[in-house]
Amino acid sequence: MERLNVAPGVWANVDKGNAGILKTGALFAFLVGVSGGFCVMSLIEPKDADAAWIMFCVGYGGFGALGMMVGLVTGAIRAGRRINTGVSR
Repeated sequence: MERLNVAPGVWANVDKGNAGILKTGALFAFLVGVSGGFCVMSLIEPKDADAAWIMFCVGYGGFGALGMMVGLVTGAIRAGRRINTGVSR
C-alpha cells in the first residue's frame, strides 16, 4: 500500500499498481495542462494581461483534463504490461 495525497489534507491508501496509474495521470495532466495553457494564452495580444491570464486558466483546465485521460490510459496500459509479463520497470 502507498499513501497518496489526493486533496489538501486528504490522504488515501492505494495499492502500488493503482498508485502508479494515478501518478502517471497526474503527471500527464500537469504537463499537458501547462503547455496547453501557454498555447491558448499565446493567442491573446500581449498588452491585454487580464485576458491572457483567463485564457491560460481555460487552456490549462481543458488540456489538463485531456492530459489526465491520456495519462490514466497510459498508466493502466503500463501496469497491465507489468502484470502480464511479470517484468518490473
